[in-house]
Amino acid sequence: MTSAACATSRSRSDGVGCGGVGFDGPDAIGMDVDLHLHTQRRAWQAMGTDAEVLITGYLASSDPQASAPFNELADLAVQRVELLESSWSRFRRDSELSELNRHAGRGPFAASADLMELIERMQDAWRWTAGACDANVHDAMSSLGYDRDFAMIQGPHGREETRTLTPAQWQVNEATMGDVVVDRVAGTVHLPHGMRLDPGAIGKGLAADIVCRELAAAGAAGALVNLGGDISAVGLGAPDQGWRIAVLDERIAPEAKDRQHCALTIDHGPFGVATSTTLRRRWSVGGRTVHHVLDPRTGQPVDSDLVQVTVVAPTGWQAEAAATAAMILGAEQGPNWLAQRELFACVLTSQSSRIVRGERNVHVDS
Repeated sequence: MTSAACATSRSRSDGVGCGGVGFDGPDAIGMDVDLHLHTQRRAWQAMGTDAEVLITGYLASSDPQASAPFNELADLAVQRVELLESSWSRFRRDSELSELNRHAGRGPFAASADLMELIERMQDAWRWTAGACDANVHDAMSSLGYDRDFAMIQGPHGREETRTLTPAQWQVNEATMGDVVVDRVAGTVHLPHGMRLDPGAIGKGLAADIVCRELAAAGAAGALVNLGGDISAVGLGAPDQGWRIAVLDERIAPEAKDRQHCALTIDHGPFGVATSTTLRRRWSVGGRTVHHVLDPRTGQPVDSDLVQVTVVAPTGWQAEAAATAAMILGAEQGPNWLAQRELFACVLTSQSSRIVRGERNVHVDS
């Protein structure tokens, strides 16, 4: 199970835009007004990775103060991501999710709306992928040494950790995500005894979905949130250009000058993009190299003939779940699973690549 889709997709701020934040679009304003296409970009660190938000729109004024609403929305996006991380992180002992995990088997737990949404989407992902995307891998991930932020596991200069860790005994928990009870009326979540949840498989994609949704509700006509390569977007892209997403090839060394596998252009949101790969987030444990994409049936890193899957889906969390499921299913079944669900995907083995065409109109530039 992947703890998060790796940062193999990145947004490009050149040529993306849509109607204004707190302003009318060009048709409403009138074409006799000199319009300025404004793009507000904010980059920061969150959820153990690079974070980025793009808010775009037309302004009818060159006054620097006219862009103030964009700055305010960018501030809100940063604060909202931090709030979600403080609620969902399995690495923070005082997070709401950590408290829920410690409460497993002890009856209903009073949960926030954010935590209930996370648990419900975990259940949706588990059902949609027939168990391939399963949040019930917390203890398996921890037993492999991934029990803290990955930056603390990595060795010097970003290389994999070389110290030897002894894997703890891990048994497949008999309880499933279907046994988790979310009571929206009472505002509670009940976890079965012995179950602890890891949000990594869908957490960043869902966080990006929530922030985009709330930016749109606050007045943004176009927004893109990128959390370590897990992307969610709403609204129209720039005229005749759309939203452009670069997909990196993790088979190419990080220090290489050009690692782009392809560029995707999607004319409008909502949509999500996420990548699952076994080539990043690797470390040494018990004398062997392991990675973060676990098979929930065994609790061990999946031995897949696929090395990277990038998926475009209706939402960020669905893109993450689908990419993980395809990785676990492998080169024979994974692309068929994606095609049956009409999802666009770039699928890579160590020696080859293919495109799975879905229902969504995605333009691909090599």
